[in-house]
Amino acid sequence: MASPSQEPIQISDDEIFRRKLLMDGEGLGDDRRLTILFRSFVNWCDTQQDSDEQIVLGYEGLLTSLDNCELQMRKSHQAQVANKRDIQNYEEQEAEMS
Repeated sequence: MASPSQEPIQISDDEIFRRKLLMDGEGLGDDRRLTILFRSFVNWCDTQQDSDEQIVLGYEGLLTSLDNCELQMRKSHQAQVANKRDIQNYEEQEAEMS
């Protein structure tokens, strides 16, 4: 009989999402970054009375935010690839032990 510490942990998808939101500060992650980028873009498009310098600064800010989103996307993708590789390694080790 397996001890309680050796039993597999069962977590539902809903629980995973709930925990992610709690750790993420309820929307301070990717969704929030994209929402802020979208709002900034809409505000930048709506600037009719700003000087040329303010428009350029706003544009540069948008590019910086977009670069930040792309960096986070690449980091998430690399973590996903590493996790898949780890899962495959664990499955191979499990198969060897069986």
